Amino acid sequence: MRKNYQLIRSKRKSLALQVVGAGELVVRAPERMPVRIIEAFIAEKQAWIEAAQARQQQRAQHAQQRWQEGARIPYLGKPLTLLSDASAHKPRREAGHLVIPKVPLEQQQALVYQWYREKARPVFAAAMETHFPYFERLGYQLPKLHIKLMKTRWGSLSSRGNMSLNLLLMQYPPQCLHSVVVHEFCHLVHMHHGPEFYALLDERYPNWRQADALLKSSPHYG
Repeated sequence: MRKNYQLIRSKRKSLALQVVGAGELVVRAPERMPVRIIEAFIAEKQAWIEAAQARQQQRAQHAQQRWQEGARIPYLGKPLTLLSDASAHKPRREAGHLVIPKVPLEQQQALVYQWYREKARPVFAAAMETHFPYFERLGYQLPKLHIKLMKTRWGSLSSRGNMSLNLLLMQYPPQCLHSVVVHEFCHLVHMHHGPEFYALLDERYPNWRQADALLKSSPHYG
């Protein structure tokens, strides 16, 4: 068999296959497993590999289309049309457009995220300031804001008083951001998701269920 895969050996007991990137095959194997056994396993799983590679290539192609000229980029729940301009030095909002410098397609997503990040801090901070007075009266200190790209969470609150908010909240209507902020503030009082937590969340942001449903039903441009 011609070697067209990346082999990673480690102190594991079994073989595992992973298709990454634009369809590259990664094989994880025990340290001393013979190559002939590894390649027999790959041959056995060839149908699965080809299907996974096709799906991965389709995802990669779709991801590129998201960021090409004329794409609709969500910003606080409303679409902006992506345009490139050779004279632009940095991303800027112009009427219903997001204008970015003319760069290779694979760099356009980074420019859009850069623009999101520049806009996010004052927007996120304002949402925190809107909802914090109640918690301040209870004796709590305003958490320190951190903005991150997170794959599985919209927000989190650490025991050290740091609130992390997902940068991609910039793609959703403001009520989604406010819901996440209040959710995390409620963890100042209840560090769990028990009945007391949800009673407080209902009191402080009654529409959180609608915002939560929107976050779950609308795919973000990650």
